[in-house]
Amino acid sequence: MKIYDDIYLVGDGPIGLSDELDCHVYLVDGGDNIALIDAGVGLATDDIIENIKQDGFDPGKLDQLIITHAHADHAGGAYEMREKTGCKIIAPTQESEILEKGGADLEYGMRAAKKSGIYPSDYQYKFCSVDRVINDQETITVGKYTLRAIQVPGHSQGIVVLIMEGGRARTIFSSDVVFLDGTLGLGNWPGNSLEVYRNNIGKLAGLNAEVM
Repeated sequence: MKIYDDIYLVGDGPIGLSDELDCHVYLVDGGDNIALIDAGVGLATDDIIENIKQDGFDPGKLDQLIITHAHADHAGGAYEMREKTGCKIIAPTQESEILEKGGADLEYGMRAAKKSGIYPSDYQYKFCSVDRVINDQETITVGKYTLRAIQVPGHSQGIVVLIMEGGRARTIFSSDVVFLDGTLGLGNWPGNSLEVYRNNIGKLAGLNAEVM
């Protein structure tokens, strides 16, 4: 589903594009290649791939999968997406370690999500090796576009916001750093911290983003 210039929504739980647990999964069309931002929970990877096809793209040309952070709704599908498309996995520092081998952040968060009934009790997070680790302010090239990563810890230890430059309007992919109506996403487990959030949110000031 095209939502802006060269930006497509190919996965989303709340509106029924894919599994109900999936985050927003975006496709960026750079012309020479395509990239995904996040992968969803991993329970409907085939649906996301079918949506990519329906929007007129060849999943075999998916070059990069950029993970904003390692929580299951964003990264649980990374392993399967690479298995099915051959894409390279890019993830931020700290988040890449969780994506590859887990840790307290993931373990306690999943335990709480399963106990509360948000996630199925038999859900298994598939760990996935990372091809490139990115740091704060590093850039990723997607054809004619540049995505700049800004780490804004608080929701998780190394979560990034992505700024897309090179198009008609400066666009921000806010991941779980900024939600509709300005709410914050915090859980009572390691990696979530209101104090850390407060100390880092100022990095988004003055970015002059026109599309979020």
